[in-house]
Amino acid sequence: MEPLADDLLVMVMQYLDGPALLACRRVCKRLAGLAVHRDVWRHRRLRYGDRSLCAALRLAPCLRELCLSLPLDGCAVRAAATACAVEELRLNIFLAQTGSLEAAFVIRNQAARGQLRHLTLVFDNDDEAECSWLLFSTVASLRKLQTLFVPRFPYDVDKPIFVPHSPVPAVSKPSLWRFECELSSESEPFVNFILAGHAATLEVVEISGVSSTFPQTTSLLTGMPRLRVLNCPLLPGMEALASSTLLHTANLVVISELRSAVQSAAEFLRRAKQLRFVILHVQDVDACVDLVQALASSEPEDSSTPSHVRSLALRACYSTTSLQQMFSSLASLPSLRKLRIEDLDAEDVPCCAHEWLHWDSLQTLMTSNRDLRLLMTCDVPKFCEDERCGSCELECTDTSECAGILKRVEVDRETDDDTDTEEGTVDEKSGVKKRV
Repeated sequence: MEPLADDLLVMVMQYLDGPALLACRRVCKRLAGLAVHRDVWRHRRLRYGDRSLCAALRLAPCLRELCLSLPLDGCAVRAAATACAVEELRLNIFLAQTGSLEAAFVIRNQAARGQLRHLTLVFDNDDEAECSWLLFSTVASLRKLQTLFVPRFPYDVDKPIFVPHSPVPAVSKPSLWRFECELSSESEPFVNFILAGHAATLEVVEISGVSSTFPQTTSLLTGMPRLRVLNCPLLPGMEALASSTLLHTANLVVISELRSAVQSAAEFLRRAKQLRFVILHVQDVDACVDLVQALASSEPEDSSTPSHVRSLALRACYSTTSLQQMFSSLASLPSLRKLRIEDLDAEDVPCCAHEWLHWDSLQTLMTSNRDLRLLMTCDVPKFCEDERCGSCELECTDTSECAGILKRVEVDRETDDDTDTEEGTVDEKSGVKKRV
């Protein structure tokens, strides 16, 4: 190996797994030094259960991603004091009381290393123990963090993270561009702190679990100049978000518990002409009909500026009657290019996509908009497979209007969560443009 340059050896060693790489340290002094070279480790992902976990935390200079399950059995001290700098940190916290303290120490250590950019905290759904306030206080103080995900907030925190109803303090230097968190009475102070502190840089905000109204949270969302993607249930005061000029994706959960916010959400959709992608998770059918009609309408004083929505997804709708009402409204969206119907759960679901196209409302929509594609991910075939329905019995010819429309219909029984845009790929589940 003497003729081989160190750079070439480093490139080769990047393809070794953890145990094999660490075994190179026992071959010779030269390989021992290269085995802990930064370029050998900086693209590696290490997870709890890997045989080389403790040794890597002791020897590796850096990692692309580290995933730990807390509390740790064997190398908790090593994880909280390692010199290994991690870029992406995912912590699965199964015992909130002890695991949250370990998580706080691990995060503090990685913050001191200066390379932490992405953080995910996952709590056990069945764990009702108190979580330490120190964990969220530590997370709130992080600098240079770019993404933060807390999909489920703990049931209880041992003491207030911040003083309730006090002015929300500011972060010294905003850095987050994406934030996801469950919003509840317990998490509201933390969520509002993050939203206020990183308002200048946040582009993607995902809020889940809302069962009551949080007016301060809504007002904080309206003050984000770079907000592009918003995923949330209906919130009161949403109409103010129509002034967010960069907001192009709205992913809204329509739930009956927040029926009082439907008018605000409808006004938002009516006025937000900058929207390009809209996803509606239907749990309140009547409210969803109101929202689609609002989306397809224009204010009288702004009739010259129609909606520019290019993609609309309707998920978990359980009323075909309501669907037909929505189809009738969508004919006034000239820019619409993709309509997705997902997880349809109704007793009177048509047995095939062909039968759908014999609905007057859908046929009118597809005829008036020749560029519109219909994607169906509910459990129906394109044509009847066994017993033929009345529409299939008609045997529409290849030259008929129905046959022409069918060419623009795609049926996928497995949900595809991606939709293409001019700028790249947007994940419709999160509404987030994928970054390389």
